[in-house]
Amino acid sequence: MRQHQHGLTLIELIIVVTILAVMASVGWPILQQLVSGAERRTNLNNVHHTLALGRTEAIKSASIVTICPLNKGDECTGDWTQPVSVFLDPDNLRELVSPDNLVHTMAPPETGTLRVRVGNRGYFQYASSGRVRGTLGNITYCPPNNKATKAGQLVINMGGRPRRARDHDGDGVVEESDGSPVSCP
Repeated sequence: MRQHQHGLTLIELIIVVTILAVMASVGWPILQQLVSGAERRTNLNNVHHTLALGRTEAIKSASIVTICPLNKGDECTGDWTQPVSVFLDPDNLRELVSPDNLVHTMAPPETGTLRVRVGNRGYFQYASSGRVRGTLGNITYCPPNNKATKAGQLVINMGGRPRRARDHDGDGVVEESDGSPVSCP
């Protein structure tokens, strides 16, 4: 009785490995694009949620709400690489005077960075009406490689509503409110 051996020959194995290598080399850039797009969307969604929560809390509590990173003394700082706090700020001190006033804390992005432009401030505030209190601004997400084509931006209008910046000229980079392309450091 003959025994049949089951397995691959060396030629078959080389062909399979070559096909897998070609598929990986074609698929890897596509996978990287999907991952970077998901990171951008996730980070911008987290910021959008945080801003919307601050606006809602300002209306609900009929109080000023401040959104900013806090230093060790619980005062606003412009360092958005730190966790960002949303808190009731009825006396407009831009500091968390009581833990009871803390509404939410947003962790900084795991990948990439947030760049904030709010006049000469490093914080956002909502009035009890839900409108922006003070200066309009925007928050830009920059990916780890700082490629502007992978960046995203939220623009906060006077009514306090954040909206995503768009690529109006089709160059793959979203535009600032003045029409210039978003840049990452």
